[in-house]
Amino acid sequence: MGQDMQKIGYGNPRARMPTASRAVAAVLLAAVAGGGAVLALRALPGAAIYSGYSIVMAATGLLCGWYGLGREGLNSLYRAILGGLRMALYLGAMTVIYLGGSEMFRHAQMVKSTNVLGTLLDGVGFGIRAAEKLLSVEIAGMVVAGCVMAAILTWLTQRRLP
Repeated sequence: MGQDMQKIGYGNPRARMPTASRAVAAVLLAAVAGGGAVLALRALPGAAIYSGYSIVMAATGLLCGWYGLGREGLNSLYRAILGGLRMALYLGAMTVIYLGGSEMFRHAQMVKSTNVLGTLLDGVGFGIRAAEKLLSVEIAGMVVAGCVMAAILTWLTQRRLP
């Protein structure tokens, strides 16, 4: 029984857990997503409707950084840049989903529509139209550049820190 108790550990005991790189990726992507959301609210008409948008986007950036970018093995600068571009696409998709969904629910409450598919398509259409307004150089460029820089710093953290 004494020998069985000594064999509790699993895996490679010398393997490092990438906690530092996960934390760096999570914090940086949360800051990029939250900052991009604040800029986006300035560009959208009637931005008071979307009061929780910046919080949702910061939380999405936090989760994308921790589970998406920080967990990934970024073994080269090329893979880090591709990972940053992928995170920028995820944040853009979340923008369309959040803005379209919130507009869909607002429209459904105002009209009391029974046409579920029509309301859903209206929400998706609004999300895409809102994303078109946000595709300016300052907003989209800041998010893409911020995600790529966060990925590069995560890659450097994975290489330098245990």
